Amino acid sequence: MVLLVAVIVVVGLLCIQAVAQELFGIIWTLKDSPTEQTPRDIADEAEKLKQSKFVLHLDGTSRDKKKIVGHQVTLDNRDTSLGYTDVATEDADTLLDVNISILRELGEIYDADHQETIFERYCQNYNAL
Repeated sequence: MVLLVAVIVVVGLLCIQAVAQELFGIIWTLKDSPTEQTPRDIADEAEKLKQSKFVLHLDGTSRDKKKIVGHQVTLDNRDTSLGYTDVATEDADTLLDVNISILRELGEIYDADHQETIFERYCQNYNAL
């Protein structure tokens, strides 16, 4: 049984490495995966967001005939990427929907009872809305 589990883990790691190489052109190793410290780091970043005014900004681009909107947060004069969203168009309605989605997602770091309050607070402090 232990041997079977070991084989499954090794095959899984090889699959992850193959996908990372094929899709992203990177060599992925086990040390690149999240560690026990990762949730604490995320919680620390969330605490910084909660305590400071931040600037959320979008940067649209097109890649491989797809429109992509990148999201960044500026805190204490440094940028932190929040990832990318594929969009069909880059009109004002779509960008507003993307902003609202990002603000709601940022609120998901809190327990469900506080998420709506956090979302409202983000919106109150968000100058572009």
